[in-house]
Amino acid sequence: MIARRGAAGILLGGLLLLAGCAVRPPAPEFAPYLRAFEAAAARHGRPVDAGRVAVTYGVTQPETAVASCFRLPLVPPQVHINRRLWREIEPPCREIYLFHELGHCVLHRLHARGDRLSLMRWNTVSCADYLKRRETYLRELFRATP
Repeated sequence: MIARRGAAGILLGGLLLLAGCAVRPPAPEFAPYLRAFEAAAARHGRPVDAGRVAVTYGVTQPETAVASCFRLPLVPPQVHINRRLWREIEPPCREIYLFHELGHCVLHRLHARGDRLSLMRWNTVSCADYLKRRETYLRELFRATP
């Protein structure tokens, strides 16, 4: 009986700990990207709520990545941004990296293989190509079947 109470207490404590750190609002500088992601998704017939994703500066995996999506059970997904690399990217091109990670965190997309017009490619697309073909990339990103 005591062992059961101890295990239950540990489980309950762990769940409360997860719940307490579950919701972190995005850093204010990332809010426009989240709104743009939601607007693009709605335009392409796939409305989403990206507001549940905590987008903050943090450690990426691998550490050389600009951004990483982390999805764990019982807590909202998180996108960590490598602060140093983020600042090296031209502002119009930052959307590529954040939309790619939101593709993982919100749309549950995996990396695309072979489709050169996909934001979900393992090697991110060039900024010039993205800006020239943005709608094509977004149409592919928000397609109904990932």
